[in-house]
Amino acid sequence: MIEPADLLCIQDRLFAAACAEATFPAVIGEAATAFGAEGSLLFEVDNRDGRVVSMIAAGLDPPPAAERERLHQINPRMRYAQRHAAGLVVCDHQFIDDRGMDRSEFYDAIGRHSGLRCFIGSRLFDDGDISLYHTLEFATRHGRPDRAQIEAFRRLAPNVGRAWRLARQSGGGHTADAWVPDHVPWAVFALDHAGKVLRMNRLAEAIVRDGGGLRVDRGALAARARQADALLRGAIGSALRGEDAVMLVPRAGAAPLALRLIPLPATSRVDPRHPAVVAHVHDPQQPGPGRMALMRRLYGLSAAEERVVALLAEGKDLEESAAVLGISRNTARNHLQSVFAKTGTRRQSELMVRILGLPPG
Repeated sequence: MIEPADLLCIQDRLFAAACAEATFPAVIGEAATAFGAEGSLLFEVDNRDGRVVSMIAAGLDPPPAAERERLHQINPRMRYAQRHAAGLVVCDHQFIDDRGMDRSEFYDAIGRHSGLRCFIGSRLFDDGDISLYHTLEFATRHGRPDRAQIEAFRRLAPNVGRAWRLARQSGGGHTADAWVPDHVPWAVFALDHAGKVLRMNRLAEAIVRDGGGLRVDRGALAARARQADALLRGAIGSALRGEDAVMLVPRAGAAPLALRLIPLPATSRVDPRHPAVVAHVHDPQQPGPGRMALMRRLYGLSAAEERVVALLAEGKDLEESAAVLGISRNTARNHLQSVFAKTGTRRQSELMVRILGLPPG
């Protein structure tokens, strides 16, 4: 049986992974050990075609890509999960009995390949066409997950999703891919130790392609204007030495781009796939949602939570916010505590820093 202290420790480690102070493979592996599972998977699925677009495995040896795609196509778990809304927590016996498992091509294949039999899993959240899933996989010798394990996973699963959201939003992750999310409305470049571009998100590619003030010259991020290019090289050098740097990048006939270079923790630089610096570039002329809409989308805030946060961001205190909304102070406080949990913050000051760190629409 998993102990409450173990669950709290895993939750703390998840948010360490979101900040690149640990890795998701290590943390989901620790979760598998705590639950007595054989291993764990964290993966994203494109709901348009059912394709697995990314996967992290801990304690398991995933089959080759072609076989993995085949297994996914015949996976009764996924067919069940994709018929339900995000937030679902499920184990095999909610949709298939032992006889059905014995006759299933999917269960026969995973049994032969990895000795696996049962699982607890969750569809954590949807981000456009992409859904994130987390599972704990149990071998035949473990038997079925019991009620206590399922309930513990039910408490853990939302925190896995929140940590992953935070990693995507802030750039945390185990490879360069995780630092350049496409779902944020600003351009992101991941740079290596030499200032070379490892990866760009969709908006960054558009800026480079359309001549929008920045370019990639011999693999390095560069500005199109000569004077700005010299400043940018200096700013990248500062960021590589561990210092934040901010500058404006001029564009012909358009407002300048706002560029911020963020050095990453040393723990994120062990592997050459890990970037040393992330550049966030905001185009003031690019239409996009405002800060509150971004908060809602990135952290999954409810409408009520968003209204409370918006009033706090205007400088009102909690009591004033409750009065404006016509709710009790305790209700407003409950909304705020929920926002703290979703955003990984603990105080209003931390929450305001998180809000102000998002570019305006």
